[in-house]
Amino acid sequence: MTRYDLFLLATATLLVAAGVDRDVAADEPVAPAVAEAKPQALGQTEIAALVEQLDSNRYLERERATQSLLDAGSAALDPLLAAANSDRPEPADRAVWVLKKVGEASDRALALAALDRLVLVKNRSAVVQNATRARGRIYELACQESLAKLGARLIVEETNSPELKPVRLVRVELTDQWRGTPEDLQCLADLGDHRYFRMEGASVGDAEIKLFENMDGLALLQIYKSHVSPAAVDAIKEHQPKAVVYVRNRALLGIGGTTHEKGVLVTEARPNTGAAAAGILKDDVITSLDGRPVKDFDRLTARIAQFEPGREIEVTILRGNEKLSKRVALSDWSNFESPTAN
Repeated sequence: MTRYDLFLLATATLLVAAGVDRDVAADEPVAPAVAEAKPQALGQTEIAALVEQLDSNRYLERERATQSLLDAGSAALDPLLAAANSDRPEPADRAVWVLKKVGEASDRALALAALDRLVLVKNRSAVVQNATRARGRIYELACQESLAKLGARLIVEETNSPELKPVRLVRVELTDQWRGTPEDLQCLADLGDHRYFRMEGASVGDAEIKLFENMDGLALLQIYKSHVSPAAVDAIKEHQPKAVVYVRNRALLGIGGTTHEKGVLVTEARPNTGAAAAGILKDDVITSLDGRPVKDFDRLTARIAQFEPGREIEVTILRGNEKLSKRVALSDWSNFESPTAN
């Protein structure tokens, strides 16, 4: 052994004895052999060991375990979630960091799987909210791409809710080129944080809006240029009583209204419409259309949408304690711009 070999051996021995790999600076580079090693499939025992190393008192060991878990992909997601929800701060923070990084992966399925775990992290509301938003954006893009291939357009618009709060409205137009099925629209149900929807087009029917019956938290469903039946609207309202369901086709009654215990309270009779011409006034209460009871404003819009402009219908109203019947010739929506009348 040469004098130089003896020098190298002595130096290496001194470095190990001094504990050089303990608590080194965060910006110290990882040894090239580790940085360049290709990730290999890990078993659950190996992954469990790596998770334990997240709490090591050696910085490099923690760093290497973090990188290995990042490289492990989907196999590490459940153990990482368990670590994130543990009462050990260091591994919990590192586990959350790894899940966030995987949630940014270009592999959409892997990113979604990581985000699905992040929304289950406890006591970190900001993490959960951000993961929910990120997951929603991925589903949004995937749904948009899927529907575009079938001839539909999905656009997300920034608008205001009926309470004048900023919301994101998911607008879906089933164009004349639509060649999909109601099942193809199920991706709308996966749009996590979306609660406001607009469905538009002649291809929108009862089957196409059925998915909204079980959409928890649905706030608004607008249905334009379709012949969705009152029964389909009834089904949604029964399952989602707090949701506003608004149907608009070509026919226009000509009132602004709100739900009343006896039907629909008229808040405005629009000038130059069938309602105004028939003598319907503000504060009248509409109780039935063509002999059928009107339960609320949502159902009124659904009923009006079944008719064509020019059609005469019988409208029963209460004016104070007096019950009156009016014959109303329905107007044409194309002559009016307001999206809130009916």
